[in-house]
Amino acid sequence: MSRSMLALCAAAAILAASQPVSAQSQMQGSWAFNLQSPEGSFDIPLAITQEGDSLVARIPTGVVFFTGRETPTGVEFFWPLIYQGMDLPTTLTGSFRDGTWSGTADFGGMAEGTWTAQRAATPTAPPANE
Repeated sequence: MSRSMLALCAAAAILAASQPVSAQSQMQGSWAFNLQSPEGSFDIPLAITQEGDSLVARIPTGVVFFTGRETPTGVEFFWPLIYQGMDLPTTLTGSFRDGTWSGTADFGGMAEGTWTAQRAATPTAPPANE
């Protein structure tokens, strides 16, 4: 093999090794999710999967509830909520501590709430991708 070919192969190997590999998210799995909002408290079972760099949370029927991503300090989820016929894009941000995810919910700048998520005692089967 020629030197230029060896150099090209070595460069390709170095580039391939330096490409980031998506690590499995610690958010994957079944969760007992609780949302505290101005409308009350809601308990929602969720199955969270990692799809590429995104986290996708589905309710047991398979419907996507919200999507998100991991951040350097935790997670951020986006929920395209429609409330009383109005778009109320909701952002949930949070972090992991002592076995529980928790954080705040911003209901389109109109209201605020909090949320928590703990591993579900009974796993919610992750539904097939839609």
